Amino acid sequence: MIPKKTKPTAKPTPTLAPRPPANPPAPTATHPHPLPMASSAALAPAEAPAWLDSNNPQKRLWGRLILIAVVVYIAALWLLALDQIFNWGIFGAKIPNAA
Repeated sequence: MIPKKTKPTAKPTPTLAPRPPANPPAPTATHPHPLPMASSAALAPAEAPAWLDSNNPQKRLWGRLILIAVVVYIAALWLLALDQIFNWGIFGAKIPNAA
């Protein structure tokens, strides 16, 4: 069975307007902290962006330099480990054969 093809409608789909956020209840004198500690983190101000996502070009530059330094350091550690395993002699003279 093949379903019938329907013509596309020219009517735009209605979109709902965003609702304004509900105001939290004001603290009363009898209970100064009406919200539990877990939900107070949701009301905390937004955190600063990461260095690489910052609007400040100097922070982005420092973030890139630190990232490059970490990548080079890890690559050197891997190369050192491979040099010691396969005895390539990259980071120093090869160990002489015991004769």
